[in-house]
Amino acid sequence: MASECDTSVVYSQQGNVLLVKSNYKFTKYTELISVEIGWKWAGTHTHESIDTNIIVPQKISNGIKRKGLDYITDRPSKLIKLEIANNVEAASTLTCKDTKLIRDSISRERLRNLPKFPKSISEYMNILITPCR
Repeated sequence: MASECDTSVVYSQQGNVLLVKSNYKFTKYTELISVEIGWKWAGTHTHESIDTNIIVPQKISNGIKRKGLDYITDRPSKLIKLEIANNVEAASTLTCKDTKLIRDSISRERLRNLPKFPKSISEYMNILITPCR
């Protein structure tokens, strides 16, 4: 079992790098000239540690959302099952509500990345005329 002082790197919902250490989240603050990275604490002003039951679903959800965009043809349930099989810690802390929220977030991210429909005839014609890249 992992100790409470383990450090892990996860991604936020906006795609930013987060550092999780001892159930505290830190966000990348600045990159110094000496190639060091400055981190600042990310959370509420009370500076309380975040419960493991909150951090683990967030890690899994954000990781699966990225996989959902890479593997667009795979069903969300398949991606969730693969992640649970690879991460034993996740299997013990995820609830049915968490899996539903993760499934919904995958669908939401996929819809967000669909190409937009043309709004006029001229836009439509430009799409037809330009070659595919």
